[in-house]
Amino acid sequence: MMTVDQFKKATSQAFCGRGLELRAIDEALGALNPPSPDSSVQKERLLNLVMAINIWFNAKAEKHGDSASSLYLKRKRVLEEMREEAFKLIASSSFAANKQRGVVRGAKSLEAGYSFERADFVDMKRGVGAGFSGVVPGASVVSEGSKKGKMLAPGQDFDSLTRQEYDAIWTRLHTMGLENPTQQKLQVHLIRKEERISKFLAWLFMGKFYKQESMPYTSDPKGIEIYAMDRYGNMITMPSALEFRGDVRGGSYVRGVQAANSRDYRQLAQHNHSSLNAGNDVISAGVIRIAQGVITYIDNVSGHYKPTPLQLQRCVRVLSEEGADLSQLTVSAWSSVAGAGATEAKFPNAATFLSQRY
Repeated sequence: MMTVDQFKKATSQAFCGRGLELRAIDEALGALNPPSPDSSVQKERLLNLVMAINIWFNAKAEKHGDSASSLYLKRKRVLEEMREEAFKLIASSSFAANKQRGVVRGAKSLEAGYSFERADFVDMKRGVGAGFSGVVPGASVVSEGSKKGKMLAPGQDFDSLTRQEYDAIWTRLHTMGLENPTQQKLQVHLIRKEERISKFLAWLFMGKFYKQESMPYTSDPKGIEIYAMDRYGNMITMPSALEFRGDVRGGSYVRGVQAANSRDYRQLAQHNHSSLNAGNDVISAGVIRIAQGVITYIDNVSGHYKPTPLQLQRCVRVLSEEGADLSQLTVSAWSSVAGAGATEAKFPNAATFLSQRY
């Protein structure tokens, strides 16, 4: 973030004064240095800066309309970049502030059949195990294939396979034409902390959720958005159709046509609920819908975590305590993962759901 002096230099012009709105930005920017050791205080100061910038934009857009001066355009460009940087810093501050607040009780671990994903990821970070990261270059990838061991290697336990045997199986699947990206991948990308915060963390500002953009976040109304709330109350979400394509530069996130056009099926890794918090414990996980920053729907449908209705309730309670706008929220609480024998309870609003006793 630039200093006040740098900002004044970048937005000043001879014989042109600094109006009330611009001076308010000067003041808000100056309050950021020195940074507060308290993440909540620093987040509030960053939010004040964003609010001051928004006030400037509203005032000047009404004043200039279609006849924008060169000075206005110069200031607009500088302030847009400053606001984007502030949003990134707010995301980091939000994450840190929730962590400082402490762990929310009752977090849920991965189900036993998926616990190896977290173990492989930790080994990979420590450089102890391969973690199958070589299959998708540049990715933090673990195998989703242990459940399919009998299918891949009849008579042999999947966990007993050597790396060479595993690669041989992959090659055989590829030559058999099983590279269709619409099929379930055998590789899962677990998102590291830095990307989790910068790309997928949804943080609150005046009751609404934001991500990287300066506008309230809206999930794809035609797709499915998955979420996981970590044990500190951080909400991480992503479109379920998003896949990770590895390359020598570290990889990128792709979906739709981009994923379908991948030349090598082995370059692609899918995302599950375990991806969002790298296999760590969560308060809840499932499907979520967000419209213009407001959560309109949430459930607890996650095969990787199988959170209970009580754990979903804890998630909604955290959202309420943090000041999220829950005025449009509807809830589906499943007794178990949706399927045979599962029961669903639907709630028309947050208050009704939070009043339930589990």
